[in-house]
Amino acid sequence: MTFKMSYLRKLLMGLLILLDERELDPIVRKKADVSYDFIVVGSGPGGATVASRLSEMPDAKILLLEAGESDLKDPRIKVTTRARELAKTDIDWKYETEKVSRYPFVDRTFSIPRGKTLGGSSSINYGAYIRGSQHDFDSWEDSGAAGWGWNNVEPYFRKVENATMKGMSAKLGKNGNLKLSRNHIKPSIAWNLFTEAAAEIGIKPTNNIDDMEGISPMTFTSYKGIKQNSVTAYIRPIQYQRKDRLHIVTGALVSKILIDTKSESVARAYGVEYLKNGKYHTVQANKEVIISAGVIGTPQILLLSGIGPQEDLQNLGIPVIKNLPGVGSNLQDHWFNPVDFMTNLTNPQPVGNPMMQYILNGTGLMGMDQHVITIFRKTRLSGTPTSLSSRRRPFPEIQLYLRERPTLPSMSIFAQLLHPKSKGTIKLSSKDIRDYPVINANFFGHEDDVRVLTEGFRLIEKLEKSSSFQRAGAKMVMPANCNGSIYGNPPRSDKFYNCLIWERSGTGFHPCCTAKMGSRSDKYSVVDSHLRVIGIKGLRVVDASVFPHQISSNTQATVYMIGEKAADMIKETWQTSKV
Repeated sequence: MTFKMSYLRKLLMGLLILLDERELDPIVRKKADVSYDFIVVGSGPGGATVASRLSEMPDAKILLLEAGESDLKDPRIKVTTRARELAKTDIDWKYETEKVSRYPFVDRTFSIPRGKTLGGSSSINYGAYIRGSQHDFDSWEDSGAAGWGWNNVEPYFRKVENATMKGMSAKLGKNGNLKLSRNHIKPSIAWNLFTEAAAEIGIKPTNNIDDMEGISPMTFTSYKGIKQNSVTAYIRPIQYQRKDRLHIVTGALVSKILIDTKSESVARAYGVEYLKNGKYHTVQANKEVIISAGVIGTPQILLLSGIGPQEDLQNLGIPVIKNLPGVGSNLQDHWFNPVDFMTNLTNPQPVGNPMMQYILNGTGLMGMDQHVITIFRKTRLSGTPTSLSSRRRPFPEIQLYLRERPTLPSMSIFAQLLHPKSKGTIKLSSKDIRDYPVINANFFGHEDDVRVLTEGFRLIEKLEKSSSFQRAGAKMVMPANCNGSIYGNPPRSDKFYNCLIWERSGTGFHPCCTAKMGSRSDKYSVVDSHLRVIGIKGLRVVDASVFPHQISSNTQATVYMIGEKAADMIKETWQTSKV
């Protein structure tokens, strides 16, 4: 057997296994100092990126607080194919929505996995890296996020990216911190079936960086089979050299932002309070507090600090520091629905041991995610306004993606709604940070969302009727309910698909928008175009909660971009300010 792996790689994989039960992480401190220039709350793609970039300032001292523990404690974080095992574990917040009792649901809840470890949700996600449509960001700017149009944000995407694998888009960055790659196996039988059927119905091959609409292989945040999270990409490579000015404390649950309302005409954030090992601690920020606690954690911290809808805060007895009705509102997510198929196809038996192939070379079935190829498509409803955009921006409304099985004949095609009109809320359940907030997802609260997702099913029907699917004997697995037995062949009724939507839909794990960015004249804006919390000095938000509206893809690439752009904004403020 020919080994392509270096001795260093063997050593790394061995260390990942040995560290499974260890708590020691050389980049983590047991406690924080009394004060810092900047405090960053949360180590996901936004927080880790901005903390790393701020540490480039030689005179700045930064504290990064993470509620979870070290990402070295679970080696599955490094393996993309094991991401689905991480939900409901100790490194997942285990958030759930309120119960939904709407036909055909009876007291059904939906899980929203969010990472509770160094790296945040980049440690537990599937690693997909898609920028989204340029029209998403132009629409952001239309709706009041000045300076966040495509031409403004595209350079920051390139600053994130390190895409050196052969065959990747030339538009991707080549010198960034985040290593990107395609899957390390040849196209499979299911892959070929999917692409052949797409070609038959007029869907062009592309890559979703150069031209989003079409069928494209997916890009992942992995390198030689090892998934990169935000801490791997942005913190560990520089921490030893900057350990005197970048401190990291884990197990630190931030309970509120400390805000001075007396000494200035405008309230100013001057630190945070956090809970660690059962005790509350405070730490001071001389310049800024940056909240990157995620779409659920960020509004919870803001609300507990007295920033949010006045009436809700008063009802809980929380002193109102700033009445911002948008905090916790505008919750949006992608909603998806799987459609299963059986075929007459079979995969050849794998050659060699998949575990050994992965450990030795980073290849084989364990070195790839099963979400390998995707279609982005406009629908006849394309451009329906999901924001205050002054234009009907033609971003894709529907995504289909193939999920392969380790062995045929079964496979799944997922239809995903990209731009929901339905908006949910996040509200406090109590004044205690340890009590989870109330999450009302309000999925499919707007009838257009059902209509658009039904368009996705119609697109799947076109694939189903293609000669490629017919030759493969591909048949949709019909559900026992929804009168599935009478809908064996397409076309199927809207009534059937409406039932299927309610029966099988779930969250795409891409929540956003709960502290949205916009103009100060919009009463539902929480941060301005520099990500500064409106009405509070020295406080910014840097995570997916600042999205004005949902984008046309997985969200992590955009959060990395926001982290890079935020860091430049903060540096510009303090490198030119005399304050």
